[in-house]
Amino acid sequence: MTPETKGNIIGLAFVAIIAAIGLYVVMTGLGRFGRSDGDAPSWVLIAAGSAFLLAASSMALSAIGGIVYGAKANPDGSLTDEAPYAVRALQILLSLGIVAMLVAVASWVALNPEEGSATGRRIALAAGAITVWAIFFGFAIWRLRGLRK
Repeated sequence: MTPETKGNIIGLAFVAIIAAIGLYVVMTGLGRFGRSDGDAPSWVLIAAGSAFLLAASSMALSAIGGIVYGAKANPDGSLTDEAPYAVRALQILLSLGIVAMLVAVASWVALNPEEGSATGRRIALAAGAITVWAIFFGFAIWRLRGLRK
């Protein structure tokens, strides 16, 4: 067993832990583990848990790409060109899904009408949410352009 294969197998163990965390948060959002009145809305918990599940899927795809195709991960976690185009495209879409879920949660934090926070704080949080959405679209354009190479 090569060191890369051993590392990919260890990575799959971390995938299981991250997936379990995501599943727990999603199931909590669906009301399976009980919730209190002060909790965030269900969709926020489902989005946050989905970010974990998408991260676990992307990490698993990276590990499987290394085991099956011999593709090594770049420093940013993306697969090298040894992996098939479809696998690399799926990994990018999963990464975009992670960012989209986190941006949705951040937007809810910024624009939550029930919080009743001070106007200055709301303006700052809204500016942060707009900035994060701009980063999301910039990331999407950058990664999808890189996929065409």
